[in-house]
Amino acid sequence: KVSFHELTEVYDSESTDEVSDEKLNWLKKNEMCSSPSVENLGALTQDPRRKAKHIHNRASFWKPVNIWKRATKKADMLGDPWADRGIHLLAMSHCRRMRYRYDAIKLDWEIVSDDVLVKMEKKPFAAGAMRECFAMKKLSTFAPTRNWEKASNMVAKRYRKPVDRQTYFDDVLLQMDSKRMGDLYNLTHPPKKVDFLQACVVEFGSESGHSGVYCVEHLIEGDYIKYNSNSGFVDGEGEEQHVGRNTPQAFSHFTFSATEGQRMVVDVQGVGDLYTDPQIHTADAKGYGEGNLGYRGMALFFRTHTCNALCERMSLRRFPRCEADLNLIGTPMSSLGSQYSGTIGAQGTFSKKTLTKELFKEKELASSITEPFISCPHSLEEWLSQLRDVPSPPHMDAALHWEVSKLGCEVVLIPDLHPDDCPQDARHSARFHLRFAAACGHTHALLVCAKWHSGCGLLPNSNHFKGLKEAYEKSGEFVEYVEVGLRCMELAAERGVRNAAAAMAEAYSTCQGLGSCLQAPDLTTAVKWYTKALDGTSASKEEEDEAESFPGASLAAYEIQAKLGYLFIEGGVGLESDPSAAADYFNDAAEGATEAFKGKLAQKYYEMAASAES
Repeated sequence: KVSFHELTEVYDSESTDEVSDEKLNWLKKNEMCSSPSVENLGALTQDPRRKAKHIHNRASFWKPVNIWKRATKKADMLGDPWADRGIHLLAMSHCRRMRYRYDAIKLDWEIVSDDVLVKMEKKPFAAGAMRECFAMKKLSTFAPTRNWEKASNMVAKRYRKPVDRQTYFDDVLLQMDSKRMGDLYNLTHPPKKVDFLQACVVEFGSESGHSGVYCVEHLIEGDYIKYNSNSGFVDGEGEEQHVGRNTPQAFSHFTFSATEGQRMVVDVQGVGDLYTDPQIHTADAKGYGEGNLGYRGMALFFRTHTCNALCERMSLRRFPRCEADLNLIGTPMSSLGSQYSGTIGAQGTFSKKTLTKELFKEKELASSITEPFISCPHSLEEWLSQLRDVPSPPHMDAALHWEVSKLGCEVVLIPDLHPDDCPQDARHSARFHLRFAAACGHTHALLVCAKWHSGCGLLPNSNHFKGLKEAYEKSGEFVEYVEVGLRCMELAAERGVRNAAAAMAEAYSTCQGLGSCLQAPDLTTAVKWYTKALDGTSASKEEEDEAESFPGASLAAYEIQAKLGYLFIEGGVGLESDPSAAADYFNDAAEGATEAFKGKLAQKYYEMAASAES
């Protein structure tokens, strides 16, 4: 490329002799045939001055000021889409308007108070399950003329049922945070940039005739399409909207990766890539209204999303899936070959819609890339290999796999609620994602897998995974590996589950239950896990309750101290006798038993301490 200065230098030259040979060669090699007022290319090539003028015109054509002039001229030629509604003929309201605009960068609200002239219909022109929309025209009191036919077309949204005033502010905050994430997405220089409408809260006084609080944004013209929802992929209603575009899905995937799994923008809908009314899922499922489904909502997206070429372009990590997942979303493996899990795009096969050149001027990347198929481990060696290097803290995909697994369990438990899903595929999908959640470091998934392979017939507390194991046992496909159960329990104990540490100590000291795969007791390891159990817990109550049913897991602190006392008094394989340490543990156990109102037990521990000291 040459600079604009170099182009004008060629064009402004009095004769071709003043133009360097280097520039002339560049002109001959670069035919810019897509510029306006294209002339005969052969003549341009032969006449460098004419070609220089041609290039100058093209550079001028793409000047920002000229682009704006053409856009303004085109906008003036467009008619008012609401002209036939007669809003300009309605009575005008002169009101004091309080505008609240949220700045997603400063994380603060900007309050603007001004006088505006408003004409708004009394009846909504559209309504959803929760909100209704009113057609509005707005003029500033500073406008030089009151030409209502040229006034800004706005959409005022109000909840159908009374809600707290703060709800309107939360809606604007949600949209502005989504707009901020759209700006981050645009920094990756995608083929098509995205944006969200600027929204604000408007509060009218009673004198305006439209009392109350509204969310207000500009009207966007064109074909309104819903690309995905807050509960799984949605591509619009009807074949005419079944477009299967890459940008909206890649944007949702990008927001998950850019925030390291803390947030995801879904419910992407609008005209082209100008969106409105999004929903944000957060890791803690807090804020952003009732539509925030947390990791469950994110899992619903990834369950049906297949990475496309834009995801590939941004190096977004693909969400691992198995053959059963693809069957559930209608993409059979037989159509893809044996080594791949699917064609990148949205779910199923799309019939493409021809999009207008005015709306989409850039061609999107092709959606024909593939992702590797990931199989589920079946043998003991595959299982242990998958659990060899488990991340701590958990990988950001761990909670996603956990939720997708629960979705599969729901199909297994209540197939009538999901008549379109195959229970067998759902069972395999649930098992696959449960194992992946465990391999990604999800503590609860590790505990569930430990119960499945406990060697003593334990069932998970959750009905989801209890029913899943029962379904596998009934089908005859379940194979129990106690070594897997012991490894999963070890990983859970390392992640601060106090009951898991106590159960590990019991397994290594008795070689029963989870320890049945051990050849001999390992008292040194038992002491390590008992000591860790005394350190307390950093796990959730739900995780501690899941581990409580393992043998030796529910011991009180003074009982663990007594266990350590007995181990150090007797000694054994790999552990030397240490009467002094034993006495200290028995004394601590006696004090704990006393606080628990276990007087006889406390007396027994004091006697053991005295015996060890002597």
